[in-house]
Amino acid sequence: WIWIEDPDTDNIYHSEYFIITKKQVKLEEPQTIIFTIPVIEPLANQYYVRAISDRWLGSDTATIISFHNLILPERHMPHT
Repeated sequence: WIWIEDPDTDNIYHSEYFIITKKQVKLEEPQTIIFTIPVIEPLANQYYVRAISDRWLGSDTATIISFHNLILPERHMPHT
């Protein structure tokens, strides 16, 4: 499993089952996951990307996505 969470609120914004085969590991094939997550104000400082195996005990990892240098587009009023 892989998911995105906000460490401040413990909200999970995306999760999905993700499989890596032995062949992909041996060939060192890059894995790509594309997803969309909400940007909620006030903007969090960071989100965690966590991956955990549901078959192997202790097989988990986490990395931080920092929003410190994130540049968002300008907000415009919606058309009526």
